Amino acid sequence: MAEEATEICGNQAKLTDVATLPVFKAQAAGDYTSLLATFTVRSLVDATSAKPADLLGDDTEHLYQLNHVYAVPPSKADTIKTRDGRLFAQLDCWDYSKKITLAFRSKAMLQIAQIAEGQVEEYEQLLANDELRHSLLTSLRLQIKSKQSVEADATEPSQSQGENVLSAMVVEAMLSTITDIPNDSVEAIHGLLAGRPQISERLAAMPLDELKPSPFYNMLADGQPAEKSLTLLRFTQRGNGKQLSHGFRIVTERVQDATADATTEHTVVNLYATVCLCGVEKVTDFSTAKDTTVIAVISKVTAASKPLQHAADLYIEAMEPVPASQIATAEQMMRQLHRASNAHHGDAATSSEAAWQQRTCRRLLRYPTQA
Repeated sequence: MAEEATEICGNQAKLTDVATLPVFKAQAAGDYTSLLATFTVRSLVDATSAKPADLLGDDTEHLYQLNHVYAVPPSKADTIKTRDGRLFAQLDCWDYSKKITLAFRSKAMLQIAQIAEGQVEEYEQLLANDELRHSLLTSLRLQIKSKQSVEADATEPSQSQGENVLSAMVVEAMLSTITDIPNDSVEAIHGLLAGRPQISERLAAMPLDELKPSPFYNMLADGQPAEKSLTLLRFTQRGNGKQLSHGFRIVTERVQDATADATTEHTVVNLYATVCLCGVEKVTDFSTAKDTTVIAVISKVTAASKPLQHAADLYIEAMEPVPASQIATAEQMMRQLHRASNAHHGDAATSSEAAWQQRTCRRLLRYPTQA
């Protein structure tokens, strides 16, 4: 070979390609939005702890629906592409039951970022400029396959878990609307969650009065440790921003729980201070006008810096304003999410029976039954 190297590697070589990578060929587009999907929550489809038979039964694949998911956007340091240049990422997804990491295919990544299909360059540009945003709450369609079926028909990268037996992929995503609220279907899930231990890595939907500081955890939600909390806040005044060396610190005082019952004369509504730490690119995300209502993710609760005025200080990780015309329905949605978060109060016998009757969703965004 040394003697023939000049001929083999020269411009006149007859064989210029020694080896080539296989060209990606997509299958026919799959319809994952109109198919029936099993309604569930994050902790029940965690492939790292669930048995394949529990998620697939006798099938090789199954479609699940997850509602009111908080999916954390990727950072500039994360890998968001496959080797052949297609969008693909693994994102942390939170709900009231558990945080798990799910793989997202290209279409779902664009949908959750509210970017038109095929606009991959726009997605990359927003991420590079630290301007990529996700809707705070989304509905997802999750496809779970056995490893054998994935290997036999592999056209998408996948997230294999559970001793390399299962592959889980988010195939569709859509913004949650506050008119689609938990109902009997969530009560049915309670029967499955009641016997499971409560974990701290969850997004607890709780009234602010139930959130307390903790020396060991980010907060206590109804007396139980929690990493994050989903809340509905009402700002009674504008916040004040202070520039730091690497961004801004925005503090807003006299914040109320928008779901607090203040209908009776003697009801006392507690007030809170909120703190937002952000870079220059996200200052507008945390700037609010007087008398606005937002859905917010609380990442930490601390003792009040002004105890005579506030019950506690709340650190906000993300928030999204609620249009004035939808405040009433947002309050109703949040109150029902409060009930959903109290899974340990569920009636297992009643819920198991209801779960069998209300186990499928016919459309993305919908629960199996409507309130």
